[in-house]
Amino acid sequence: MKFCPECGSQLPIGTAKYCSNCGKSLWVTTSETEESKEEKNISEQFEKGEEHQQIKGDFQNQTVHSLGIKLEETVEQIHKDRGYTTETRKKMIGSSKALHEIDILAKRQNKVLAIECKNYSESRIVGIKEIRDFQSKLQDLPEITDGMFVTNTNFSSEAETYAKHNQISLYDGEKLKNDFYLMSIGRLESLQEIVLDFSLPITINNNEATRLNLVNPTAGRIARATLILNPFYVFDCVVDVKKGLFRGTFHEEGVSILDALTGEILTRTEDSDKKKNQTSYSFFSKSRIHPKDSEELLSDIEKNQIIVDLRAIKPISKYKIDHIGKYAVIKHGSKVPIDAARRMVKEEIIEEKNLSYDSVQIVDRASSCIYVPKWVINIESQNSVYTREILAASNTVLMDEIAFCPHEFFARFRPSRRETYAICERCGGAYCSRHIERVHNSYFCREHG
Repeated sequence: MKFCPECGSQLPIGTAKYCSNCGKSLWVTTSETEESKEEKNISEQFEKGEEHQQIKGDFQNQTVHSLGIKLEETVEQIHKDRGYTTETRKKMIGSSKALHEIDILAKRQNKVLAIECKNYSESRIVGIKEIRDFQSKLQDLPEITDGMFVTNTNFSSEAETYAKHNQISLYDGEKLKNDFYLMSIGRLESLQEIVLDFSLPITINNNEATRLNLVNPTAGRIARATLILNPFYVFDCVVDVKKGLFRGTFHEEGVSILDALTGEILTRTEDSDKKKNQTSYSFFSKSRIHPKDSEELLSDIEKNQIIVDLRAIKPISKYKIDHIGKYAVIKHGSKVPIDAARRMVKEEIIEEKNLSYDSVQIVDRASSCIYVPKWVINIESQNSVYTREILAASNTVLMDEIAFCPHEFFARFRPSRRETYAICERCGGAYCSRHIERVHNSYFCREHG
């Protein structure tokens, strides 16, 4: 045996009873003996000729050690792209004089981050034991300021609770795939400060946006949190029309907003406001309306609120966003130059009001586009996936599929609707207190209670 089956560390030449790194017993069990015999038989076949060289390479590449290294290399590259300097398999002596190995040691400014990586099969999750062992290692290394545990699978609820209590960041397979994808297409944002020329301020942070106001919040998991930054141009428009020597003049002022990503000039849609008010609830679920209608309604509501926010909220220049790695950031760049945007707005007004070119004046509110921040949160529970969208400047909830009990969706004429109380721990459905029951310390819907 060349590598420890538990931690993947290389073992010394000769016979060893315990791994020097993790202390695992290396006594061979009956099942392990069978595996060793099989491994030996394969090794003997490898020696017979060159035709087995490819098989040999494939077998060796699937060791626990090599799989662990592959995960470490991926995680290391993600953190390098985010501005960290890194070292892998760093040996460090703790306060107890014990020798510890850190899979990845990442440093940036005053932050010293220790990262533990576990590349497991899909059926295995990280339990509390692994987190507890990592925590004891961190406690013995006072120079470490932050800890992160990374796996390609998932964490148990006990592991999540223990990690949260000890301020250890958890990085599961879903986050890993998301960041790897963003890195591969060049959209992975650095964890350093993001500075925007002009932006509406963020009044609701990540913790507030992802909070689950339930009696059993651990039954739901934040699968992904993303801050999307969309660019817009805001123009003050002035119309001066001279009607004649003795007929006076016509003066009008207004505000025009153009989406710098699509080139669309935003206008208020009254129908969406009427539909929203008629239903007596905020739009919260796409799954219960025809998909096409739901997308159109959500888009109209979002555009209307963006118009309100950009008119009412003053943008901040050189706005800084402290990106601490708990969420992804997608910043969309402007695809419409400001000169072209100004001309498009002016031509729209001239055509709509049948005016001359000189009678319309366009004044920029900012020297570049203004970013509007929006939270998009995905929440998983069993087989259910919920989406929450919030405009972060005005704290306007555009959609929250987990906010209200589905039995209340069609109660349009009730003076109030019942909010979600708990998540069914068997099916993942979110229900109000009327439609969910407590059984011992767990909650189940009527179907599964």
